[in-house]
Amino acid sequence: MNAKIGSKDEGSEHVMCGHGIGYMPENGELYSELCARCYLIVGGTVFPLKTYHKVSWVSPDNITEN
Repeated sequence: MNAKIGSKDEGSEHVMCGHGIGYMPENGELYSELCARCYLIVGGTVFPLKTYHKVSWVSPDNITEN
């Protein structure tokens, strides 16, 4: 699965631990809800990693990170 989950975890602390990046679009909200229903934790947000360990692509102008 591939979704941006963002860094804000209000209301979903049991799924995300707040160490994400960016914002959460609609796909991220759906993924967060799915994880909550299946009692899953998004592993990439558990530990405070450096940003370059969290992203797989950065735009040439360094504005967008995925």
